Amino acid sequence: MVKYDTSTIGRLVAMARDGASRAVIARRLDMPQVTIAYHCAAAGIDSPRCGQGQRTAFAPGSTPYTPEDDARLVAMLNEGKSYSFIADAMGRNRSSIRSGVMSLLGQPW
Repeated sequence: MVKYDTSTIGRLVAMARDGASRAVIARRLDMPQVTIAYHCAAAGIDSPRCGQGQRTAFAPGSTPYTPEDDARLVAMLNEGKSYSFIADAMGRNRSSIRSGVMSLLGQPW
């Protein structure tokens, strides 16, 4: 898992608050967009350009992600794990993982 120092997270949050898109922040800080969405949500930034990080709708019969699930998902993505690997590790199907990532990024499923 990649750990980012508080200085880098501070720069990420400042850029997001200034209106920078996830793509711009990702290029400048060399970090995955899902990580940016996660840290924006953790900082309470409510910007559509930075993702909400909170799920408001779930498919019938699906199991909602917890904040711990989100953190685990982001950690495995940062390690470069595939959706299939993550799905096996988290006991979910591959489409659930994809939906989880898209939701963290504030994208439609």
